[in-house]
Amino acid sequence: MNLAQVTLNPSQTDVPGSNVLQTLANGIAGNLLQLCLVMFLVSLGLYIVGKAISSHAASIAGKYGAFGAILAAIMTTGADDLINWAQQLGQQIR
Repeated sequence: MNLAQVTLNPSQTDVPGSNVLQTLANGIAGNLLQLCLVMFLVSLGLYIVGKAISSHAASIAGKYGAFGAILAAIMTTGADDLINWAQQLGQQIR
């Protein structure tokens, strides 16, 4: 069985409107970072209130929320590097 060869050469300049997609991605990333900040502050407040009223469940939820907000911010700011790393890894497979 002889299969057809497929090649892929990614390029942002060949696609019309690619600058619009880049602007959209930058805006979404900015909004995600703002949501991470809000999530972190709300979770921190939940942790403090949970400790003050001796609610173990609330303090644990606050810790998890704050940790999740930090991880989400790290993933948001490092998303382009992660995608570029995966693309370079894919290029090595060739």
